[in-house]
Amino acid sequence: MAIYSLFKSLAFNMDPEKLHERCMEVFEKAPSVAAILPHAKPDNKHQLSDGHTTWSFPVGLAAGFDKNARAVDFLSRLGFGAVEVGTITPLPQEGNPRPRIQRFSREESLLNSMGFPNEGMEKIYQRLAHSVRKERCALGANLGKNKDTSERNAAQDYACLYQKFAPMADYLVINVSSPNTPGLRALQSKEGLRAICEAVSEKRRENTKPLYVKIAPELEQRDLRDLVELAKEFNLSGIIATNTSVSHKRGKGGLSGKAISLQAKQARDLVLEMTRETPNISVIGAGGISAFDDILDFWRKGGGFVQIYTSFIFQGPGILAKFQKDLDTFLKREGASTLQEWMDARG
Repeated sequence: MAIYSLFKSLAFNMDPEKLHERCMEVFEKAPSVAAILPHAKPDNKHQLSDGHTTWSFPVGLAAGFDKNARAVDFLSRLGFGAVEVGTITPLPQEGNPRPRIQRFSREESLLNSMGFPNEGMEKIYQRLAHSVRKERCALGANLGKNKDTSERNAAQDYACLYQKFAPMADYLVINVSSPNTPGLRALQSKEGLRAICEAVSEKRRENTKPLYVKIAPELEQRDLRDLVELAKEFNLSGIIATNTSVSHKRGKGGLSGKAISLQAKQARDLVLEMTRETPNISVIGAGGISAFDDILDFWRKGGGFVQIYTSFIFQGPGILAKFQKDLDTFLKREGASTLQEWMDARG
C-alpha cells in the first residue's frame, strides 16, 4: 500500500485517461508483472457460486476498467474472481469528447462521461480468443448499444453481442444503466428492457449462459419491481446493483467510489429485499465498495459476489490481498472452513 501511495503521488498528476492508457499498455505487454505486486492468492476456501456461475474469489473487477479486453491475463493474475470486460458495442466508437474523467482524490471517487469508447465486438472477440486467464478467473462480457443505434433498434445490438460472446464468456451483462449514452437509461423501463430480453432470449436458446442486468442506483421502487418481474419471466441470472450515479452536482457524467457508497448501498438493500423470495435471482454488489465491512454488510443481507473498480484505482492491487486477509480472519471467527459453507448456512 505504501508503494502504491508513492506511485499515486506521482502518477495522479497525469490526466486520468492518459494514465490509464499507459498502464494498460504495460499490463497488456507484460502481464507477468502482476506476480511482483500485492495480490490475492488462490485458495479453494474462497470459491463462491451463486447457482449460475462460480468465481475462485468473491471479488471481481467491474466493467469499465478493461474496456477492450487488453489486460485479462494481468488482471486474472492479481486474484480477481472475475474480470468483466467492456462495455462492448457492436461497432467501434470513440465515446464522448475528452477530457471525460475527473478524480476526487479525498473521497476516492471518479466522475466519468466516457460514453462506451471501445474497439467494437470483432476486435475484442479476437483479442479474447487469444487471451489467457489464470486461476479459474471467470470472464464476464458487459454489453451495450452503440450511441447511434436508435432506441427502437437497441434490442438487436444486445442480441447480436450476446450471440457473439456467449460461446466465450462465463457470464454476460445487459448494461442499460450507464448515464453517458443518450437514451440508454430509458431502456431500463419495463417496455425497453422487455424488448431487449425478448431479442436476447432467442439467442439464449442456442447457447444458454448466465445473464445479468446492471441497474442504476436511482431507479424508483416501481421500476425496480418491474425489472425484478422481468428477471423472473426471462430467467435472468441476477441483477448487478449498481452502476454510477447521476444524483450529484459535480458536472456531467456518472459518479463512482466512496461518494456514492450510501446511495449504492441503499439501492442494493432494496434489490435484496425485492429478490428475497426468488433465490434463483442473485444480486451482485457494486458501487462504492471500498472495505471488507462493505462486503460483509452485503453478505449478511443475502448478497453474494461483489465487484470493485474505483477503489481498485485508488487503493491499488493491495486491496485484493487485504480483502483476502480480512476474509480469512472472518471465516476463522465464524468457524467456517469455506466461504461457500458460511453462505449456505447463513439462512
